[in-house]
This record gives sequence, structure tokens and C-alpha cells, in this order.
Amino acid sequence: VPGMGELMIGSNTKAGIFITSEIGILLSYIRFNNEKNWAEDAYKQFALTKMDVPKNRSDDYYQNLQKYKSSAEFNENIERYARNILLIYYEDTAAYEEYLDTWLIPDDESWDWETDKNWVDYRQIRRQKQDYELYSKFTFAGLLLNRFISMVDTAISTGKYNRKLEKFGTLDISPD
Repeated sequence: VPGMGELMIGSNTKAGIFITSEIGILLSYIRFNNEKNWAEDAYKQFALTKMDVPKNRSDDYYQNLQKYKSSAEFNENIERYARNILLIYYEDTAAYEEYLDTWLIPDDESWDWETDKNWVDYRQIRRQKQDYELYSKFTFAGLLLNRFISMVDTAISTGKYNRKLEKFGTLDISPD
């Protein structure tokens, strides 16, 4: 735990700083993870409410809901890419058909946001989740950094502390 090494050598102020910062960063990490989970539940619930999208879809599916207003728009992009690359450039009809079979959204998984407002609202909720996920990663890095700095500080401070003990800790007894 950051601050414990400083505490053991008597650097109470440094120990307090490291322990307090560890607690603060840890609480922030927990909060951002909770916010991320709540935002994820919110965008899944929003998609369920507006378009009957089951909550068990993959993250890629929800990403496509964010990027495209409808599955028809998504499929148009897939077809355009496959046509331009596989048919026109490579002239490979079999690869074109295989690519379409793999990537096109079937009718039973299709979506349409119907209004721009619904789509914008969904994108905003999903971006909040992505922001909280990023904040969570930064706070985790902060936890690691705090521990690293505390270890380095403890190593430096312990060396100084030990030198001070050597200076005062010698006992020389010699007969007169």
C-alpha cells in the first residue's frame, strides 16, 4: 500500500499524502466503473425501448447502432466496400459473396432509428459510457503510478534513513 514504507521510516507527512491519494484515486476508479456500467445499461435500455434491440447483443452491434442510423445504411456501406474492392479491383465474385454473407445485417437483426433525435440521444449516452471507460483506465493508471512513485520514494528515503542510523548507531567501547 502506498505510504506504508514512508510510515515505517517516520515520514508521516509523505505517508499521509500517498495513502490519501491512493484512497482518492481508488474511489474515483470505483465511481468511474460504476458510471460506465450505468451508462452501458442506459444505452442498452434506450435501444430496447426505441427499437426492441435485445440487451444481449455484442458490443460491435451497439457500436454499429451508434455509427449508422439504420442497418440499411450499414449494409449499403458493406456492399459498396465489397463491390469496389472485391469485384472491381480483385474481380473475385466468390470472395464478394462470402464477404456479404459474413458482414451484412440480416432482417431479423435490422434497426432503424427513425428520427435523428433518437439516434443523437443514443450516441450521446454511448459516448458517455466510452468517456467513463476512458476515465476508469486513467484512474487505474493513476493507481499504478502512485504505487510506483511511493516505491521509489521509499527506496530513496530508506537509504537516507539508514545512513542516519549508521551515523548515530555505532557504539565504540575501548579501555582507557
